[in-house]
Amino acid sequence: MTSFSYIGKRLQKKDAREKLTGRAVYGQDLSLPRMLYGKILYSLYPHARILSIDKSKAEKVPGVRAILTGEETPDLRIGFLKDNPPISKGVARWTGDAVAAVAAESEEAAEEALEFIDVEYEELPAVFTPEEALAPDAPVLHESRASNRIDEICRIYRKGSLEEGFSASDVVLEETYTLQHMQHCTMAPYFCAASFDASGRLTVWSPTQVPFILQRDIADAMRMSGRDVRIIQPTIGGAFGKALDIYPLEAITVLLARKTRRPVKIAFTREEEFSVACKRQAARITLKQGVTKDGKLMARKVDILMNAGAYVSWGPLSSWTMVQTMGSFYEVPHIDFLCTPVYTNMPVCGSMRGYGNPQAHFALESQMDMLAEAIDMDP
Repeated sequence: MTSFSYIGKRLQKKDAREKLTGRAVYGQDLSLPRMLYGKILYSLYPHARILSIDKSKAEKVPGVRAILTGEETPDLRIGFLKDNPPISKGVARWTGDAVAAVAAESEEAAEEALEFIDVEYEELPAVFTPEEALAPDAPVLHESRASNRIDEICRIYRKGSLEEGFSASDVVLEETYTLQHMQHCTMAPYFCAASFDASGRLTVWSPTQVPFILQRDIADAMRMSGRDVRIIQPTIGGAFGKALDIYPLEAITVLLARKTRRPVKIAFTREEEFSVACKRQAARITLKQGVTKDGKLMARKVDILMNAGAYVSWGPLSSWTMVQTMGSFYEVPHIDFLCTPVYTNMPVCGSMRGYGNPQAHFALESQMDMLAEAIDMDP
């Protein structure tokens, strides 16, 4: 019998001993020589024009080494559609938008400095649901766009004839299912650390799930060569999809490190993790299906409104998974699928376990049970 090195053998996880003994280094444990601590000031309002920022008092706090605002930073854009400025310039589009960031010798000094940054706002009308955002009189959140509808990632799929399918059905049901935002709630809150060496090469410590994608995204955002960006992934205290994109946290940490020429670390508190870290996609799914008395599905019409939030991360792209769920689970000869992501003044949405499947299956399987009951058939 052939003997294998690994197949059929009991193998020890490479990091088991470090985790068991407590020697594993998570992001919150990371400490670098001469490291500064970063903190972020977030918008008071979900939609507001930033009229002025006075940081003069904050700069006098002992231990403060740098303060960044949107007006002082390059015109960087991150995210899938490059629509997300790491620090807001002119307009804040949700309460997780950074309006300033501080690097200081201690967390306490950085937090104190945030209290002395004076921001003057002009509050603007806000929209929190796709329905509100698509109304004729709704404020358009991104000035470069004609509306809040994100046409670039709308998803359309059609097969057969809905009219024919519903005409051949004995029972037709239509329901709307509403799914809310959800937080990953990993054991370790998100963090990032960054350091430039004397040659201008950048090292970033991040719990990212995709080191090479983050390397590319940071290099693109900072207009650097990918060869000059190194990503180090410390022990990850859970991720569940939240660490698949670049977010303002990474860009702000890098900008502070570049300005101070010292290593900088920003670690989210649990409160920040819930309030500003990415979420699972919220959606409203209207599902209409037709079935014959003997349980044969004839037609399915799906209309999904996605709450994309203020900027496009990977969350709205879960429509690419939803169309597979709605288009291929069960044999249905006539299908019409439309998914419309919409900008709102709500949290940015990223990946989360299942990536669209939990939302789509909740609606689909709920209605399958209802259809079975309607034709007196065991589900």
